[in-house]
Amino acid sequence: MEEEAVAAGSGGRVGPGLRLVLLALLCCAAGALSGPRGAAAAPGASVKYYVVQTAYRGEPENLLAIAARFLGDGRRYVDIYNLNKGRPQPDGGRLADPTVIKPGWVLILPPDAAGSGVEFGPPAQGGAAPAGGPQGSPGPAPSTPVALPPAGDCAAPSSVVIEQAPWAQLRLAPDQAWASSRGRGVTVAVLDSGVDAQVPQLKGHVVAGADIISGRGTSGTDCLGHGTAVAGIIAAQPQPGTGLVGIAPDAMVMPVRISTTLAGPRPDDVAAGIQTATSAGVQVINVPGPLDLGDPAVVDALSDAYAHDVVVVAPAPTADAGTVDQGAPATPVIAQPGLLNVGGIDANDKPIATYVPGTVDVVAPGANITTLGTGGPGQVQCSGTDYAAPFVTGVVALLRSSEPDLHAAEVVRRVQQSAQHAAGQAPHAQYGWGILQPAAALNPPLDAAAPGDATPPPSTRVDPYGLLLVAVLGAGFLGSILVSVRLRRRSAGNRTGAAAVARRVGRRLLRR
Repeated sequence: MEEEAVAAGSGGRVGPGLRLVLLALLCCAAGALSGPRGAAAAPGASVKYYVVQTAYRGEPENLLAIAARFLGDGRRYVDIYNLNKGRPQPDGGRLADPTVIKPGWVLILPPDAAGSGVEFGPPAQGGAAPAGGPQGSPGPAPSTPVALPPAGDCAAPSSVVIEQAPWAQLRLAPDQAWASSRGRGVTVAVLDSGVDAQVPQLKGHVVAGADIISGRGTSGTDCLGHGTAVAGIIAAQPQPGTGLVGIAPDAMVMPVRISTTLAGPRPDDVAAGIQTATSAGVQVINVPGPLDLGDPAVVDALSDAYAHDVVVVAPAPTADAGTVDQGAPATPVIAQPGLLNVGGIDANDKPIATYVPGTVDVVAPGANITTLGTGGPGQVQCSGTDYAAPFVTGVVALLRSSEPDLHAAEVVRRVQQSAQHAAGQAPHAQYGWGILQPAAALNPPLDAAAPGDATPPPSTRVDPYGLLLVAVLGAGFLGSILVSVRLRRRSAGNRTGAAAVARRVGRRLLRR
């Protein structure tokens, strides 16, 4: 009966008998709903929410149906109830009975909720939806972190610490993946401006790195703050007073300084940084800008990284918006194996830039990203595709910790396969295979490719070492055929010679 109720919650009509079963299920569980399985949203926090409608597909709304629709499991109505129990609603009412919800009520949803009707933003006092501005966009935080400095200046320490979890963290819900892994045992190389190793939320998780620019030092300091911001997205530690936590909080960060200006690193320095990190034995590398795959040194460094089973994550290259059909499907291009190119999206899941079609593997949050600043516990707010890439880097770290036997190519494919398809098709010119899904990447279904779903074709990634192996096996196969033919001829020749000898012996015997 529970399966029937969940199916009905997914959109089927609920008959009178099944409605009684639904009410019984909810009422019988009411005593178990008092436990704090979820925390109500703080005033002003950006959260996912749903405005209850009068009916859905001809049936009155209920918590079981809403959970089945947005969370994929009707039994998770308990989570929705705990998030909303006692919250004041626009009509002055409060949720006190799991069988009673009213049209116009605003229900806070768990971070992994998804589907048409899910909104994002700070519900106003009394539970009303935020007024003004585009639906789904995050509202202003009570205090706004400072931005990164202009080119040529060092970052000033920020004194602002945001208590609520950032919108990107709520959108991706990495905590849903942490039961499988938190990144322990994995070292992530952050090729950037260095990393401030003394920031409280990174302290103890930054190992000695290298300074490609000066040729000396461990790059444990950061003038610009860009590398520290990236490292915070990947590995910030939980700390009282803030909801900011990295995607892989148990991972270690190895800073490799390849730039001292916001203008971006030179290809030669990028190549040297990748080679240095690869030689150090890291499992994943985050680079700060799109890679120049036309530069031989960069391509050689990427090939060497792949040969050592290292995944490289980079921002996707951007294009002139006037020359790209954003609604067109992507034509997969031959990409460097082991490389993940990442596009950025905002809180409305809209691309923050126009990307070269066919170059995006997945997309992740890249607008108004709250992360760590230098010089203390303060936080900064940044936007750009280079801040979307470290979210993917963090998920790769989780995968490499959870399943260390996965090869780099398999890790890339897992991230692609688990992405939430966007714009109704995949791959897409601007979204690639879709929106990053940490929990789905670490906990794939037994049949990872559901019937009818597009899956990344192997031909989009060319493995030179695989081609070499095929060539060697092919040569061996042809050689075995030649040897077999030669042996058969020799055997036939031997049989012919033996027959001739037998005939001669027979003739001699007859003469006698």
